[in-house]
Amino acid sequence: MTRLASALAAVLLAALASESAHGQRHVASVENALRLTGGDDHGNAPSSATPVALPSTTDGRIDTHDDVDYFRFEVSDTQPVSIGTGGSLDTLGTLYDGDGGVLDWNYTGNGFSFTHILSAGTYYVGVVSNGPTGAYTLFLGVEDATLVALPSTTGGRIETPGAPGEVDYFRFEVSDTQPVSIGTSGSLDTLGWLYDGDGGYLKGDNNDGPGLNFRIRRILSAGTYYVGVESYDGLTGAYTLLLEVQDATPVALPSRTDGRIDTRDDVDYFRFEVSDAQPVSIGTGGSLDTSGTLYDGDGGLLEWKRDDGPGLNFRIRRILSAGTYYVGVESHDDSTGAYTLLLGVEDATPVALPSTTGGRIETPGDVDYFRFEVSDTQQVTIETSGNTNTRGR
Repeated sequence: MTRLASALAAVLLAALASESAHGQRHVASVENALRLTGGDDHGNAPSSATPVALPSTTDGRIDTHDDVDYFRFEVSDTQPVSIGTGGSLDTLGTLYDGDGGVLDWNYTGNGFSFTHILSAGTYYVGVVSNGPTGAYTLFLGVEDATLVALPSTTGGRIETPGAPGEVDYFRFEVSDTQPVSIGTSGSLDTLGWLYDGDGGYLKGDNNDGPGLNFRIRRILSAGTYYVGVESYDGLTGAYTLLLEVQDATPVALPSRTDGRIDTRDDVDYFRFEVSDAQPVSIGTGGSLDTSGTLYDGDGGLLEWKRDDGPGLNFRIRRILSAGTYYVGVESHDDSTGAYTLLLGVEDATPVALPSTTGGRIETPGDVDYFRFEVSDTQQVTIETSGNTNTRGR
């Protein structure tokens, strides 16, 4: 087993140890052994983690091959937090939430460092050695998230990749549900991360923008969001952060609407209303290889499809309740060209309960819908018979 694998195993075993009586006895035995050799400076389980402030600098020491140092800290409000070690000891670090769930781990070959958007709460950091024993210093820092407008253009620069603080964070507000484009321009190879107002990860990208720039396009509901920008290839340099609001073309249901993908990172958005619960078909026609994404009125992802339509077109069939919906159309293979967006209302054949009804699947991707009423709570069996391999939903 490599030393890195051994270090990872030590972190995982220590986390598991805190959850079981047998593990608690193991941790206790390790701690007792360390006391006999001069004592352990920090606890070997989350339950005995050393409390540290945010921000803070704390000295530590890995005393034995299987020693794990745990630290506990509190975050009072959602903010970017940087965590890492300094010194000559090659360390590996793991970040846990207050329930012991692993959020991230990092190993750079020369200590560890990572930055996360963390919401208010309790967190733990576990530190192990990826080699010999020795001393280290744990650094916890609070990073600034620059407030930017939507839309806006903001210059930035990656100064020190590979160390705590190598990620630039920005915060912006969305006043109403709308399509938003987030990316960079310039010659620096960038990587971007989008988070919600509680620090929850939404999406990341490397090079969907022009050149080596990242580009994230998403329907966002009203609220606060964070963007993290870093260098993908370890280089330093300048970049420009671009936040843009995209139009969502209103279309009727049913309707046919012509569109065109003009660049490889182009996404066309459409908005439509459903007046009552009904089966809806959404797809494209034409020779362009398309993929489509369906969102609810708050920007929540409902479904993504590439194929299921004729040729290389996407097709989504779904029963939608009354409300507002968005569709994003893009090229699947980075090609450009024209397409036609097709929105249709499908019939749901009313059938009795119980009943037997004949049907036929006419084309690949065809979905037959049926509607029935249940008069009282009861167990209902729904199935097909015949030679056709069917799937029900």
